[in-house]
Amino acid sequence: VERGLGSVKVFGWNTGDLKLLAKSVAALQKRAARRRFKIPLFVATDQEGGWIRHVKGETALTPGNMAIGASGAPADAWFTAFYISREIKVLGINMNFAPTLDLFTNRKSTIISTRSFGSDPVDAATLGSAFAAGSRAAGVIPTAKHFPGHGDTAYDSHVFLPRIDIDFKTFDSRELVPFKRLIREKIPAIMSGHLSFPQIDKTGAPASLSKYFLTDLLRGELGYTGLIITDDMMMNGAVVFAGSLSAAFQSAIEAGNDILIS
Repeated sequence: VERGLGSVKVFGWNTGDLKLLAKSVAALQKRAARRRFKIPLFVATDQEGGWIRHVKGETALTPGNMAIGASGAPADAWFTAFYISREIKVLGINMNFAPTLDLFTNRKSTIISTRSFGSDPVDAATLGSAFAAGSRAAGVIPTAKHFPGHGDTAYDSHVFLPRIDIDFKTFDSRELVPFKRLIREKIPAIMSGHLSFPQIDKTGAPASLSKYFLTDLLRGELGYTGLIITDDMMMNGAVVFAGSLSAAFQSAIEAGNDILIS
């Protein structure tokens, strides 16, 4: 409290009362405006559509990314994001942790599954691009996730650190395709995932804690200049590898993340 808040993440535990949520966000912004630098807060949530809907109450229920992928129509992605974003913006939320660019590669996945636009990287890139555009048109900052791709594993990074054992050629022609597209289109934020690619980063570190993935690859080779935000740092995919929460936070900062979620 003494240092002030830099940003706020709205989780779905108690968002049924939308009026209370809006009042709470407004109160936090007023407090930020009274501080020395008067910098407004990022207020973010996960409102992907489908079953990932952290702002509940009377917000819209939408079919989700896999249904959009089945239609293959970019307009469906654009309007889904546009109306989702209009709803959360009214409440004072100015950033959405979406679109999900993970591919539906591993059919045993329970954590990504219908959150994905599908298994084709070009189609996922096209629909993810449309979703991001719809979000921006409504005045909400989109966030592409989970870099560099959570699709080729059945494991949930909330519980374990998934190991995705593929070589760089496969990775470059598959996982990176949607991210490259949105980077070219100046996506303002990307979320780093707690995912290990041991053939690519020999340390086995999750991408969220990896200087190679975030600084050398994402910033250096791919030319990304926007914000890098971690996935939730309380997840075991980050903490178990680092050995402690404090070590995970330090590694995340050193790797190149700009904002850490906790």
